[in-house]
Amino acid sequence: MLMHRHASLFLFSFFCLSLILAASAGLAVQHSSEQRQTADPYMHLMFSVYLGTGCDCTPLAGAWINASGLDTDHSDSNVTDGQGHCTINVEYSKTYRINVETNDYESALFDVLIVDNQVFAFHLKESTTQSQEAPGLPLHPFLSQFIKLLQKTGQLD
Repeated sequence: MLMHRHASLFLFSFFCLSLILAASAGLAVQHSSEQRQTADPYMHLMFSVYLGTGCDCTPLAGAWINASGLDTDHSDSNVTDGQGHCTINVEYSKTYRINVETNDYESALFDVLIVDNQVFAFHLKESTTQSQEAPGLPLHPFLSQFIKLLQKTGQLD
């Protein structure tokens, strides 16, 4: 009988210790989720824009990059530096439409779901139509397309 009591006491102590450990682990998980909520909600997309293809390419400074949220109101834009690099801030787990544009080169347009800090590299090729824009001053995509349409119809000479 005494042995039965010791075994019961041991099992009871083991059960209590397990509950304490489980509760403290739950607090630790709860604590880390509180830290996640106060963290920066934005992820960083890094862009590199080049002229040319393969290993024979040149960094493109002044390329305009815009990220417009498709399922969020957030948007951000930036211009590449002298090394052809820039960073855009976007919300985690949201979808964005990315536009890469510069004078005299074909633009790139794509949609992306943000899952982590991502890096993108673009190699732009020369546009087959001449632009009327001032060098180094990118126009809004709508205005740029409007000018190209006027050029094609002969209304802008």
